[in-house]
Amino acid sequence: LIGGAGDDSLLGGAGNDVIEAGSGNDVIDGGAGADTLVFADGTDHDVVNGFTVGEDVISLPDLDVSSWTLLQPYLGENANGDAVINLPMGGTVTLTGVALADLNADAFDGVENIATEGDDTLGGGDGDDTIDAGSGNDTLSGGDGNDTLGGDAGDDTIDGGAGDDSLGGGEGSDTLEGGDGNDTIDGGSGDDTVSGGDGQDTLGGGEGRDTVLGGAGDDVLHFENDHTGSAADSTNNVGSPGVAGTGEVANLNGAGLSDDVFDGGEGIDTLLGTSGKDAIILDNDHSFGSTGTPGIVDVEVINTGAGDDVVDLTSSKFGYGDVTVDGGTGNDTLWTNQGNDTIYADDGNDAVNAGAGNDTV
Repeated sequence: LIGGAGDDSLLGGAGNDVIEAGSGNDVIDGGAGADTLVFADGTDHDVVNGFTVGEDVISLPDLDVSSWTLLQPYLGENANGDAVINLPMGGTVTLTGVALADLNADAFDGVENIATEGDDTLGGGDGDDTIDAGSGNDTLSGGDGNDTLGGDAGDDTIDGGAGDDSLGGGEGSDTLEGGDGNDTIDGGSGDDTVSGGDGQDTLGGGEGRDTVLGGAGDDVLHFENDHTGSAADSTNNVGSPGVAGTGEVANLNGAGLSDDVFDGGEGIDTLLGTSGKDAIILDNDHSFGSTGTPGIVDVEVINTGAGDDVVDLTSSKFGYGDVTVDGGTGNDTLWTNQGNDTIYADDGNDAVNAGAGNDTV
């Protein structure tokens, strides 16, 4: 359907229509179906009614724009809150009932979520989107759907939205939020904040001093080895607040040490160790939590995996209880705090001290 030289009213049918505005101030409604609406550059002021983001598509053949970032300068909104496309020659296309914030690359023919080397803002729609950021401090939003969002260099802010999303921070100190759904998030290198939101999430901070927040749901938090202990490093059994410890010493030579803070949030959350020798410690100088907060909060299950691991939940400052610790294979040292704990030593020559409380070993 092609408009003429005058001010036309163009109405599509129930199918997937292609409507070309032509010259003049046209009013267009594609009707039902996945419609493509074509607008040439000019001085006309066209109005589109009934546009559905995620179904209908705007084609701007005179604009040599292939990325969502480069299209941004042409987009605005009027006093009524309707999205407006401002064409180079002064013409406009107004999408009634569509907010500027609701538009994304999927609403435009030939436009992709491609980042530049600067600070980009890229957003997905209701479908399953894949967005890769370039360098720069980028903001990525997946919207609904099972999205894959990846940061690169720079301090990025990434929000998966609803759906089972896969988020990666890349380099830099990033903030990653999974939102609703069962998300998988890797902070990458840098000092990141990783938050799973609602759902059964799998979370890892990557390299750096990270804060890993499980949120609601039964989450799996991955322990990361940020550096390796030396022969001079050790941890002591100091008991729990108000209860003296045994004074036992566990050497941390060769153990992987983490600078992360793990907060499981609501639900039955699991801190999962690596296949090597891990030192999972509630409160000591090897933990980011040594600044005044515990390194582990609201984690109900600790599974160290293989290796000669050390789990030290003792602290004179912080209580910790009702936790299940599974040492896995290897010669493990497993110390818990107050509360009714369950400890599985499994294979190997293990040293176990459950601390205060009614414990099961």
